[in-house]
Amino acid sequence: MAVGDLGKDLVSEAASSAVPGMGALVGRLWEGMTREWETNRSIALRAAQEISGLSREDLAERIDSYPELVPALTRVLWEAAMTGRTKLLESMGAVFGAAIDDLEHLPDYEMVLTGLSSLTGTDILVLKEARDRHVFHQQTDDEITAESNEAATVLGIADRLNLAKASVAFGLRRLENQGFVSSMSVLGGTRFTITELGLLLYDVLERMADFHDEA
Repeated sequence: MAVGDLGKDLVSEAASSAVPGMGALVGRLWEGMTREWETNRSIALRAAQEISGLSREDLAERIDSYPELVPALTRVLWEAAMTGRTKLLESMGAVFGAAIDDLEHLPDYEMVLTGLSSLTGTDILVLKEARDRHVFHQQTDDEITAESNEAATVLGIADRLNLAKASVAFGLRRLENQGFVSSMSVLGGTRFTITELGLLLYDVLERMADFHDEA
């Protein structure tokens, strides 16, 4: 008997014992849940395949050969069971796919996977805007003047992305909390700079975007 069928039978039996006649209804709900879990898992694993260039079978063999990958895979599959956020699942799958060929930095990829689940789509957009530049959050809306283009302001990013300034500011704080950007007080405000962990996430997302562009 398949694990999914066993789970359905156990849940249905428990429901029938508690409330007569409920077993069939709960069984149908369980079937719907397992279908959703399978769909979510497929989204994540497909992204891992795209980034790693491996087939599903080769992916399984690689994991079998390198058991240190199991905790990262478990994190991805857990998220697949807990959320239906397609973009998040694609991103986590892509991070796992990148980790497969970069085992030296596996602990960093594991931290990226942990932090990703706390981010929103807006946060990812803000992270991309923070690439290769300092982002200033001042007490006023005055623009930072700089001799290079490596400076930006929260207001400037908000305007470019058509977002509220508060959304960008809170996004930077969430990115900081997960280790993707760092901050320091400067010029009467706060300066945010992307970290090595943030660059790792950024590079994976760029690889995923490039793959979709070529598809």
